[in-house]
Amino acid sequence: MIRRTQYILLMLVLLFSATLFGQQLDLSGLLAASKIPGTQFSAAPNVLNGISTTQEQPTSFAWQVNAGWRLYHIGPTSIFVELPFTDVPSQSSRINFVAAGSAIGAVSFGPQPSYLLTPGVQLRFLNTRFSPYAAAGYGFERSTEGTGSAIVSGNEVTVGLSASRNYKGVFDAGGGLDTKLARLLSLRVELRDFVRTGQTINESRQNLVFLAGPVLHF
Repeated sequence: MIRRTQYILLMLVLLFSATLFGQQLDLSGLLAASKIPGTQFSAAPNVLNGISTTQEQPTSFAWQVNAGWRLYHIGPTSIFVELPFTDVPSQSSRINFVAAGSAIGAVSFGPQPSYLLTPGVQLRFLNTRFSPYAAAGYGFERSTEGTGSAIVSGNEVTVGLSASRNYKGVFDAGGGLDTKLARLLSLRVELRDFVRTGQTINESRQNLVFLAGPVLHF
């Protein structure tokens, strides 16, 4: 009885492995533009009433590599498990302090690296020359952000901020279109929104990333 059970379990493992590795594998290398929307926050507890902060970050270059494995194929719909790694090598930031509609101080952070790893699921709706899809996942972001406080005296503001590296949980959701150029090659365009699970006075929750590049199908 024990041997029969072990044999059945072994056959199931081999069947699952054969099924898994027999599915389609997609590998993509995409160039991207990353944009963190400007955001305004209310005054922090250690800042006098009436002071708010706004965040400005220019559009930055980014890139992404992604591996996807097709697990299920039902009619024209396919379900992939994906592992996207997105890197923003240089992202600068400017924080403005505003009172009564006027800027009273600002601090800038030089270019800092940031990367995101967000394993997830991709739902592909068609298996034709033009294949739209939706994707979502959850992982973490490693970035550099500013922390500190501001002290207001009259119409002047003294800013004490420092940059620190940290990890934050992040969701991502988006969609795109694969255009098949050859049997093993497609061109992909994609838009993703990375949403942080934590927030401080001087950072936006969102990071919009527009990507484009080739995809290899195996």
